[in-house]
Amino acid sequence: MRSSGKRLFGILATLLFLVGSIFVYGYLISPALDQVNELRGKVASRSDVLDNYGAAVKQLQNLLAQYQESVDIQNQVSLALPIGQNVPQDINQIVGIAAANSMNIKSLGLQQMAIKPSTAPLVKGMGTLRINTQLAGSYANFKSFLRSLETNITILDIANLKIEIQKDKIGGLFMVYNMSIDTYYQTQ
Repeated sequence: MRSSGKRLFGILATLLFLVGSIFVYGYLISPALDQVNELRGKVASRSDVLDNYGAAVKQLQNLLAQYQESVDIQNQVSLALPIGQNVPQDINQIVGIAAANSMNIKSLGLQQMAIKPSTAPLVKGMGTLRINTQLAGSYANFKSFLRSLETNITILDIANLKIEIQKDKIGGLFMVYNMSIDTYYQTQ
């Protein structure tokens, strides 16, 4: 074979390879490339959806945490200003504070005061329960009793206070504290 025939054969072989590569690219590689691009688009959209869900979950967790904090605040407010009258708890607090401060309770009485209506449209009124008590003990114990009333979680106010000195059966002197303590509650 002559060199011109070899050249012609080389050119035809090159053209045949070129046409074959165009055929392979057009029928095999191009559809696979389209599938790859389509799958990349799906992955990108799904990762966006996943990011959006992740952001929504974080926002929901933040709202849940805020709700838990508001429930805790509501519970604390309910301890300070309970919903509804709870006479046994109020009496128990006074008796417990007196016992913790070595004060002797001579008498204890209850008086329901008028309910104060609310000025706000959605807020209900506030009730007052007055506890009239007579305590005996030292002045230092009485100061400690007052301090405990002041720092108690339930709101307790002293409405009236009268201090007397009395003699006991053997002629010793002791102090008697007549006081009225107001405790408050939310009406239902």
